[in-house]
Parts: sequence; C-alpha cells; structure tokens
Amino acid sequence: MVAADRIATLLPAVFQQTLRGDGPMDALLSVMEELHRPSEAALANLEQTIDPLGAPLPFVNMLMGWVGLGFLASTPQGRSSSLPPTSAGRPPRVSPDRMRLLIATAGRLGKRRGTLWGLRSLLRVATGDQAIEIEESIDQAFHFIVYAPRRLDVDAGLLRLFIESEKPAFASYELQFPEEPAPPREPTLS
Repeated sequence: MVAADRIATLLPAVFQQTLRGDGPMDALLSVMEELHRPSEAALANLEQTIDPLGAPLPFVNMLMGWVGLGFLASTPQGRSSSLPPTSAGRPPRVSPDRMRLLIATAGRLGKRRGTLWGLRSLLRVATGDQAIEIEESIDQAFHFIVYAPRRLDVDAGLLRLFIESEKPAFASYELQFPEEPAPPREPTLS
C-alpha cells in the first residue's frame, strides 16, 4: 500500500517542509493514500480478476471482447445487448458461466478456427450440449450441416450467430434440429 509517508518522499523539498501532521498538506496526502487503495486492491488480486472463471461479470464482458466474442457481452440485465431476437422472441442469451468457459477455451478453439472440429467444439462449449454434430455435405462442395438437438431450437438465432462468425466465408451451411440426434462421428482433422 502506498502510505502517506511514502508519497511525501516523492514531493519537492519545499512541500515536504510544510508537513506538520495536521496541516492541509497532510490532509492532501491522506486523500492521495485513500485514492490509491482501490487500485492497489485490484492489483493485489490481479490473477483472480483476469481469470475468466472467477472474474466479476463486468470484467468477463471485457474479456469477451479480448477474445473476439464481444458481441455476446451481457447487459446488466443478463441479456446480450446487440443480438437479434430468437424464435421465442427473446434476445439470445449466453449465461455468464458459458461466457467464462468460452473465454477459458478461446486459445484452444482459436487454433482450430475455420475447421469443422473448431466449430463443433465452439458450439458445444457455447451451448453446453455435447450432442451437436457437424457433417460435411457429399452433394455440395464447401457445404456442411449442423445437427443440434431439438431442445436447442429456441436458441437457433444464437447458434446461427456462432456459425456465421466462425465458418469460412466461402462455406454454406444448414442448421437442422432432428427428432433423433445425429449419430456421433469420429473426430477428423478437417
């Protein structure tokens, strides 16, 4: 902590001579000491503050921007601020816990960005649903089909937003919600 006496040593000699313990300069040093307190507390817990799994929600929103997912940042009411409504008429929502996981896995996912593996992993982390599968089309070049469980139909807008932001620009896709989940496939290096 930056104590008033430490701050006093940084002052020019003419100001240091006016320090008596009860004068206006002493009061000013006490105010300066108090002004440093919040910054020092934040720096003392810096590792916890920037850890996405333990950071306060406003900082999580900032971290989302750092990893390229700022469009998902929550408003104080917990809704994403700039996203179109879902089919249920509500704004798409990514829970704070999902946002934290997305930030924590952003480095690993970023290395595989633009691949089916990367997109599938991103969708699974974002929704928390491991049943999401992606299949390359055999009939159409540069086309893939995303199979998501029927229960995710209400968040189709959010799924589309993730797919659009992560798929290669030249690729097209379909988003389907089959009654029966797609059979799990072996991961490929595509």
